[in-house]
Amino acid sequence: MRIITITAIIFLAPFLQAESQNKRYTIENSERLKNSGLIHWREYGTEAFDEALREKKPLFLLLTAPSWCYWCHVYTSEDYVYHPYLYPFINSRFIPVYADADRRRDIARQHLEGGWPTTVILAPDGRRLYGYSGVKPVKDILSGLERASSFVKVRNFSAMAPAGYKKTVSAAPGVRELEKFLQDYREFLVDSYDPVHGGFGRGEKFPEGLAINYLLDLYEEGREDIFLQMAGRTLEGQYTEIGKAGTDYRLYDPVEGGFHRYGTSRSWSPPHYEKMLNDNARLAMAYGRLARLAPGNKRAAEVTDKTIAYMIDRWYDREKGGFSGSTDAHSEGAYYGQRERPGGKPGVDRTKYTDWNSEAVIAFLTLYEYTGDEKLKEAAERTLGFFVREMVTEQGYWHFMAPGGMKSVRGSLADNSWLCAACIRGFEVTGSGAWLKEAVTLAGYTLDRLYDWRGGGFFERNSPDRDLYSRGGNFISGKPDEENGIMAWAMVKLYMITGEAVYLGAGIKTLGAKLHEAGFLDRGYYYAKAARLIIRHDLLAVYKRIKNVIDGIEDARLKNYWLDDYLEKHEGDMNRDPDYADFSPVQATGGQSTVKVIFYSMVSGILSMFSFRSLSVALIFFPLLLCSLGMKNSITAAIFLLSAACAYSFTGTAMMEQGGVMAGSHGGMAKLAGGIIMAAAICILILNGKNKSGPTIKIHAGISLVLGAVSGYLWGPLQGPVFTGMILPSLAVSATMTGWVILFFNAAGMCLPWSALFIIAGRLINFQGAWVSLFVLAAMGIMVFSGLYGELASQVNGGSMINYIFRFEAWFMGLM
Repeated sequence: MRIITITAIIFLAPFLQAESQNKRYTIENSERLKNSGLIHWREYGTEAFDEALREKKPLFLLLTAPSWCYWCHVYTSEDYVYHPYLYPFINSRFIPVYADADRRRDIARQHLEGGWPTTVILAPDGRRLYGYSGVKPVKDILSGLERASSFVKVRNFSAMAPAGYKKTVSAAPGVRELEKFLQDYREFLVDSYDPVHGGFGRGEKFPEGLAINYLLDLYEEGREDIFLQMAGRTLEGQYTEIGKAGTDYRLYDPVEGGFHRYGTSRSWSPPHYEKMLNDNARLAMAYGRLARLAPGNKRAAEVTDKTIAYMIDRWYDREKGGFSGSTDAHSEGAYYGQRERPGGKPGVDRTKYTDWNSEAVIAFLTLYEYTGDEKLKEAAERTLGFFVREMVTEQGYWHFMAPGGMKSVRGSLADNSWLCAACIRGFEVTGSGAWLKEAVTLAGYTLDRLYDWRGGGFFERNSPDRDLYSRGGNFISGKPDEENGIMAWAMVKLYMITGEAVYLGAGIKTLGAKLHEAGFLDRGYYYAKAARLIIRHDLLAVYKRIKNVIDGIEDARLKNYWLDDYLEKHEGDMNRDPDYADFSPVQATGGQSTVKVIFYSMVSGILSMFSFRSLSVALIFFPLLLCSLGMKNSITAAIFLLSAACAYSFTGTAMMEQGGVMAGSHGGMAKLAGGIIMAAAICILILNGKNKSGPTIKIHAGISLVLGAVSGYLWGPLQGPVFTGMILPSLAVSATMTGWVILFFNAAGMCLPWSALFIIAGRLINFQGAWVSLFVLAAMGIMVFSGLYGELASQVNGGSMINYIFRFEAWFMGLM
């Protein structure tokens, strides 16, 4: 059956062109669905986790980047998250939580599954059950959800998960350890470099602007041409020739300037078309430096100038300072892949993010050093001024400010580390004491709230905004790689500027704690910068001379260490079920007999009669019966409904097997179905005209069969009726044939009341003419063909009536 299903889909593929996936998969459609109330989204925070604990439900966490991520728009469409099979199940069995991954980057860093969008299923205490990235067939999604729901129902959970902190003793690295890291970093860049297309790796490629900058560090240090050539070849690989925009579009935008997020192949083509502030800041800094070191490289000068121009023209707030966060993919290749671009600019997320703006400041100040261009210095200082003036509090910097002025999320290492580095660069380049003062303030806050005085290194998060997290989730004891490298460099720099021993101790101890697990490429860049500073200025010798002073500072801090109080308060009396290891999202639930499942299926089908979408049965079945006076109505009904149930079962199984393939093609199939209905009406009209004894005709079994199949398609899963309860998990975990049978009995359940009504009506009404029936049939065909029927179905099925039906099914499920 599975092979037949897939083969049929392939055979029908030429007819399955969606009317406009650009309309289905847009930020506008995603926002419309999010605000429709179909899914009862909660904010990520204490209230959602408390509700999950009270109701013994897992959390369905959706991490999406609506401002720029195309595949997030695909996932948050009617074909996946808002599929009529899926969203009622999420509402009834989960606490749905929606998080904008840019504004809640703290949550994204904690829960990201490797790509966008990310779905994570959490236990009520905040611990992960399982997760996945990207889109998946509805069948597979349901399978994992049913398992997670059943798992949580029989477990006990406390109000919070453990912090997971492990006490360690800090130690300073030796010179050889620092030198080995620098050698390993250098060798990694050389070994992973792609000599054909530039960049690093042989598959999809991220731009790695800081790693390119480090190649130029190595060139300036030793004048080895190989590193200059590696940087130049990477630029060549990323560059898009203006004449090849429609055929070989790479990472760089040759029309508007700026770089896209990453390349999906070794050759950088095609890219993911969104543009991010931090990526463009890193690449502008790297290629501006390349243009200075290789004056003959006109392309480096071109991309630097156009990238800076793009950042200023599209993202910079000239009035207040600060940069917007991103530009969306805007129909992807249909826009960016054109030399002459269609009207309408891509959307810009005007939110200002602290960490990304800090990177823009560092890039602009560095480029000002190279070029002396005062507008770069002015934009950098104005942006720093905005954040010092608008975003600072006594408990750290806000992560973002939305266009309306709303600010949120404090206590993340990412924001504090990058802004501290930006303020230090502000002082280095401009000599302004205001920026040094702010850097010292930031360093003090970060040492007070985020530094591990016992083991060295900086914690991921310690937020005063406790309502934004699960209970206890405002603190995370993990020590992220990249930001610890930034803080190590910032601490060493501040020691060199101020002579304060506390900074040297924290910088060196952070390297001691993290250097052995630091990554390479962009993640390792600031570790390498910190290590080079320490070696060049012999700071390990200085550290040894003042170690007594540093030890005294650390001892004083440990006497009243906030972390010890936190652990004593939150870790002592947690009664948790530790048995998470046995959870598997793909394990079948079982436990229901075939008879029960069939019974549930039929009851759910009967309830489906109240869905607007099921009216297609009536609107096709009614005129068919009235035109069938030459046959017994019960025979016509039997043929019609049998074919309808089979069609419904087939499309439902195909939908579950193939995910969004058939759903995304529903527009084309609807046109075909509408045409068949209109053709049937014309056929009946012709037969009527040929019948000399009057308008009564004999409708052949073939017409009943075809119209039944069309009707089954229309109220099948692609626009599906109410279909929750036991059917969903049973279908999700069952073999294809079992799922087909379950759907068939669901269809039978919906057919029963319509069968009774119309067989009785057909026998009571002696209708000596089929004109009204033909009109109804033709009107139905026009509605289906034009898409009006689907739109009406979507609108009505989002109303309160359907919610009542869902609630009744949930109650019925509880009884069973």
